[in-house]
Amino acid sequence: MSGQPQTGDFTLAAAIRRYFDVVLFLLIFSGFGTLASTGRLDLPTVLLVSAALLYRGFGLARRHQLLLPENWTNLLTIACVGFFVADEFLVSRNFLGAIIHLVLFGMLVMLFSVQRDFHHTCLPYSHSRWCWRPPC
Repeated sequence: MSGQPQTGDFTLAAAIRRYFDVVLFLLIFSGFGTLASTGRLDLPTVLLVSAALLYRGFGLARRHQLLLPENWTNLLTIACVGFFVADEFLVSRNFLGAIIHLVLFGMLVMLFSVQRDFHHTCLPYSHSRWCWRPPC
């Protein structure tokens, strides 16, 4: 991951972008905190995702760009499919647990990938779908 500090002129567009990055991170962090507080996630998932989110938060606080190269992002995205199949049959042994792990893994890949406007639209939506429950 490249850890280059952002220096130079601080324009209004850069300030808005930074604000948006911090707010998006806090939205994802609070959504995961809500999901983890239900007690239905296994301990390794909670620890791994929490560690990755704290690492991303540390990078945001230090104003470092902690991004995976695009070729790593592509490989990890393809690995999601293999991870999902292995998770469903070997680790979780149920469909719902494997889907939740897939969404969390995909969220982390998108959080550390090169950010485009598409990612900023998909990240909050994909993660908030698991926290929403229809009325009974």
